[in-house]
Amino acid sequence: MPDLLEWIVTDAPLDGEVLPSPASFFATPSDRQIEDRARRLSRQLWIIAGCLSLGLLAALWLPPLVSAYRTRQAVALVVAGEEQAALAKDAAGLRQFSSPADAVWQEAQARRARAGHAAPLPLPLLRPVSQPGRIQSIEDFAPDIVRADVVRMYVAPDGTPFRFTLPQFYRFSGTWQRIPAPDVYWGDQFAYTGQRVVLSYYPVDADIMKSLGPYLDDVLARACAAWGCPDDLVIRVNFGSHYYQAAEIPRNLPSDEPLLYALMPPHFTRSLDYVLFVASPHAAGYPADAASADLFRRAIATQVLFAAADKLTFAYDGLNPIGNAFFYALVARMSARLGLDAPGVARLHTANTRFTVEQMWSVNTTFRAWGQPEAVRGALAVMNALLQDRPAETEDKLFDGLRSAPDPAGWLAEGMGISVEAAQRKLEMAAANMRSDHTENLTSSP
Repeated sequence: MPDLLEWIVTDAPLDGEVLPSPASFFATPSDRQIEDRARRLSRQLWIIAGCLSLGLLAALWLPPLVSAYRTRQAVALVVAGEEQAALAKDAAGLRQFSSPADAVWQEAQARRARAGHAAPLPLPLLRPVSQPGRIQSIEDFAPDIVRADVVRMYVAPDGTPFRFTLPQFYRFSGTWQRIPAPDVYWGDQFAYTGQRVVLSYYPVDADIMKSLGPYLDDVLARACAAWGCPDDLVIRVNFGSHYYQAAEIPRNLPSDEPLLYALMPPHFTRSLDYVLFVASPHAAGYPADAASADLFRRAIATQVLFAAADKLTFAYDGLNPIGNAFFYALVARMSARLGLDAPGVARLHTANTRFTVEQMWSVNTTFRAWGQPEAVRGALAVMNALLQDRPAETEDKLFDGLRSAPDPAGWLAEGMGISVEAAQRKLEMAAANMRSDHTENLTSSP
């Protein structure tokens, strides 16, 4: 037979082949291998658990976040609609954004809108600019009620810009509508008791009052050092939640109007406790920056200074300083001395006034000096001329003599230590120069 292949089947390894020992198939894994496997399993479990947690949190948080976003968008549209309606003097259009529940409040809103104003004036001397406010924040206040803080720009008589923020409230009742600040927003009034001032204010104004109280005390301490106030002179200031209508509509004021004159008329009661009423910063607008905060506190201090001066000079059986334009002139000059007003107040020497010195000094009961800007500016121009280069003591003596002086010439004579005839001549000359300077200014103007 031809060559045959011979096959031999055996379990023996081939030449050079090394087989694992049978025991190796039954070996247990090392501790390190066990740890690696456990670590991989743990990581996978953590990833799965994390994904489940994120999903659960998303399911819980996402709907409220979406709802809050939609609420803020809806309220922002209402705020924008209010601003546009007010700037367009569309009182009827503004009403559609306001709740009819409070007719008095809604009418106040409409009254401002008819004048083209979207908010009350933070201070009577300011004028709103013709541009919509900017939403600073929107936050939940109560179920179905949110608070939106709106920043608006204003300008002073000299053109300096200031910014104030007004909290506004909106309730959802099918649609979002503007409402007055809820009573719970105000709470009970707190009191700051200082050396010369007592402030009544709401908790929302607490941060402002912490610095305002000591500031007012310092202002009155310096004024009283010159005026010789009695130890028991205290001025009470009530920061109320309702704004006063007299300061809702801005006036056309000269660019150099003294701060005291620009803030008239004051709201106060004359009594043993003499109370000055001022709007809460959160009712009329709180300062939005440092410059506005400085203006606010100087404005309040000027009104407190006026109240102290009135309390010092008022006599039920004698002079009523409210009707004496020279009283305002001296208080305005003191305001500048204390740094509450610009130094230029003491350099105002011209005025367009038809009033004589005697008319500036004493007016009938139907007249109030703050209602006649010609008179108070004229008196200030006269006093600035008479007191030029005179020491502060002369001015303080004149202030002290306001309460008992029978007439302007006798008053000036006593304060300056001169004869009544010389005082009369000085008054006449100052009044004539005031008017002639004004005439020269008019004829020299282009």
